[in-house]
Amino acid sequence: MEKIGMGNAHYFKDAPNPKHEEIIKLLNANGNREKLEGMKRLIAMISKGRDVSELFPQVVKNVICTNNQVKKLVYMYLIQYAEFQQDAALLSINTFQKDLDNPNQVIRAQALRVMSSIRVKMIAQVLQLAVKKCVTDSSAYVRKTAAHAIPKVYTMDPERKEELVDCIETLLGDNTTLVLGSAIWAFTEVCPERIDLIHGHYRKICNMLADTDEWGQIYMLNLLTRYIRTQFISPNPEENDGAVKKKKKSTSFYSDEDSEEEEEDEEDYDYNYEPNEVDSDHRLALKAASPLLQSRNSGVVLAVAMLFFYCAPNAEALKVGKSLVRLIRSQKEIEYIVLQNIASIAIKRPSIFSPYLVEFFIQERDPVYVRNLKLQILTACVSESNISRILREFNYYVHTESSGFVTQVIQAIGRCASELPEVQ
Repeated sequence: MEKIGMGNAHYFKDAPNPKHEEIIKLLNANGNREKLEGMKRLIAMISKGRDVSELFPQVVKNVICTNNQVKKLVYMYLIQYAEFQQDAALLSINTFQKDLDNPNQVIRAQALRVMSSIRVKMIAQVLQLAVKKCVTDSSAYVRKTAAHAIPKVYTMDPERKEELVDCIETLLGDNTTLVLGSAIWAFTEVCPERIDLIHGHYRKICNMLADTDEWGQIYMLNLLTRYIRTQFISPNPEENDGAVKKKKKSTSFYSDEDSEEEEEDEEDYDYNYEPNEVDSDHRLALKAASPLLQSRNSGVVLAVAMLFFYCAPNAEALKVGKSLVRLIRSQKEIEYIVLQNIASIAIKRPSIFSPYLVEFFIQERDPVYVRNLKLQILTACVSESNISRILREFNYYVHTESSGFVTQVIQAIGRCASELPEVQ
């Protein structure tokens, strides 16, 4: 009998785990109440890290139970262990198929999840038909589950790619944020080369970006970055053609002087570029992604930064600097990944991080790998306006006790000297 006012919390207390014999007795009972009690104890043991896979045969036979509460807990268990108990799970495949028509959306979704967890090629056709059925389900939750099952089917049987692409195309037309992020993930995993599938949904993806969950936002941003780079002209001309030639005022195309001078001087190139006009659809993606620079998820911020780095005009890309600098104050693991990205960006766009040099000054508590990355960033951002400040900082570093670090600093000073040879 459940404790009054405690709900199900008492199952998770640090009490001795129930014996398997007691749980088996409850699972084999005729009443739904006893079965529910047994499943609650079992799920609590899983939550506490106990391996209860040996009870799989006793659990799987309860999938035919008509009580939805019991059935939900049974499916929670099966999702956990079906991949490792495939032979036993195959015996109930017909029941899983029947549950795809269950009135409860959670049961339908869990049935599909269990089926997709049975990685046996012989049921690939059955699973593909189940996915095809679920992509048009009335429940967005079930359609999302179908999107997650598609890459599993593709891994199981790549020859079914054509049928799976049709399912992905259907899901890309979904107008629910819960589904769209998962649909784009399935697209990325199964058919990333089919960029033509995105044409009709591009604006919808941009408009729904802010309302999608963070996991989906990352995949949507990565897709938008790839789409814009392949379908639109870069707003920065130097990335398209390199140096843009000037026309010589004194000569024409057919002038005899052309044969007299075969080599072109530096003055024949124009390095002052006018940015290309940004297409309205291109602009739509940048506008939709910009607010996500304030996201609490570091992965989302990095994805937005990559979008602006590759696809935005140079002047607009400057805004990502502040957001990336904010991330380096996070946990050490996140700091390392962010610094790696900043170091890569700073090589081509040092102006993005030049206003934040002090953030890359090395602290005594910084581990070696962080120190090395910060040195790379400081060296990449060096210019005539900040060289004195950076060298003063380097002068402080060379007096530290770590000989290895001092060596890295001296090498960084050498790189600065090669970048600005006129500075003594």
